[in-house]
Amino acid sequence: MNARRSGKPPTTHGGPAEPKARTRRHTAGFLAAGLVVALVLAFGVSRFASSEPDGLSKVAADHGLDAREQPHALDDPTLRGTAPRSSTTTASQQGSPGTLGVIVTFCCTAVAVWLAAKARDKARRPEPAATPR
Repeated sequence: MNARRSGKPPTTHGGPAEPKARTRRHTAGFLAAGLVVALVLAFGVSRFASSEPDGLSKVAADHGLDAREQPHALDDPTLRGTAPRSSTTTASQQGSPGTLGVIVTFCCTAVAVWLAAKARDKARRPEPAATPR
């Protein structure tokens, strides 16, 4: 009997759920590739960034806005970011702030997407019918 006549959806090799599983695999691969590219850029390319202050820092210094500047509590070599490099700064110390930023951003985004998907699935579920008492 033909699938159209029986009222059943046509199946493919893996059954009706295969397109959804394939989409998830493609999405996971795309996310993994994007994460790898972001990590390579954050760790590898950031070592070649300029150690000169950017325009905002220069304007702040020119107008005296940085006169009351104090050291930050998290100002250690690991999280220094764009601070001037010294001769003792290693390549891993130069790339680690960007890498840490990519990882934290990825994790926060993953949690936000997971919560949104959970809320969407909850909204799509039908309410249970009220039982008569």
